Amino acid sequence: MAAPAAFTATAVSLDQITLTWTPEAGSLIDIERSLDNSTWNRIYHCPSDDGSCKLFSHEPSTLYYFRARHYAGAGVASSYSATTSDTTSAALTTYYV
Repeated sequence: MAAPAAFTATAVSLDQITLTWTPEAGSLIDIERSLDNSTWNRIYHCPSDDGSCKLFSHEPSTLYYFRARHYAGAGVASSYSATTSDTTSAALTTYYV
């Protein structure tokens, strides 16, 4: 089983990041996130067939790293994808005059 291909992260707002990958039929995908590209936490688990997911509740102006691997159950998993990253948008500041 190959690692997820074309795995990319795109920040679309101050708290949302969209992840995309090339779907692989019949497997699941585990997605992990890191703030330092060193310490990883699994944050998402879904069918690989989806090819994308939208992640919410991120902090504004923050760089996030992501990696993923395919999972076929019973401990069978691919190697990790290449790491991808993006920075969420800055929060808007409102000034009153």
